[in-house]
Amino acid sequence: MESDPKIEGIGSNDSDRMGLSILTCCVGLATILAISPSILLPADAGVDVITRDNLSDAQVVALAEADFAITPAQLNEARMAIHLVLLDENSTLMVAGTWNGTLELGDMPAIESSGSRDVFFASLGSDGRWQWQIVLAGDGYDSISTLEETPDHWIIRGRFHGSLSLGDDAIESDNNWSASGYEAWIGPDERLRLWQYDTILLPSASADLWCGFR
Repeated sequence: MESDPKIEGIGSNDSDRMGLSILTCCVGLATILAISPSILLPADAGVDVITRDNLSDAQVVALAEADFAITPAQLNEARMAIHLVLLDENSTLMVAGTWNGTLELGDMPAIESSGSRDVFFASLGSDGRWQWQIVLAGDGYDSISTLEETPDHWIIRGRFHGSLSLGDDAIESDNNWSASGYEAWIGPDERLRLWQYDTILLPSASADLWCGFR
């Protein structure tokens, strides 16, 4: 995995070279400090409103078969839950959710949670097949606040307790009593990065349940 996301469209004039130097410096500094480079280079985030009308019949069936939580009470029953979604240009649904117990998405390998609630990010094709899944595992309760798509990776931000890991990256909470913030970068070529993220920059509440497939 590359240490930094790919940067495209950089020009040759002095201002572009200066911008590239600043970006490289910020990402490098963030890597050293184990904090998100978005703190140094904030970006606008946005999640599309996705409903059943935007999905294929096969996707609706696959989501229904997974038996995701659709009420807070069901969330407390340790069921899988979807919080935020994105739909790409190929009609592939990118799903960001949480689970406790066993994560079971179609024919994907089942994964047991590490903490009281872990985070997953998965891809559901228009043919109704789950294509891949990535998990953020920790030893406490983890949640999702925002989901963002960039030209070459996805960004998930949220809160965690204790510790959190993604691929070869791991971070520790700086507070034993309240949640710390995280930012995860997930690339389509399995590039994975994880940083601490200031909770002040997160929405005050975690993302609600998404039930747009019903």
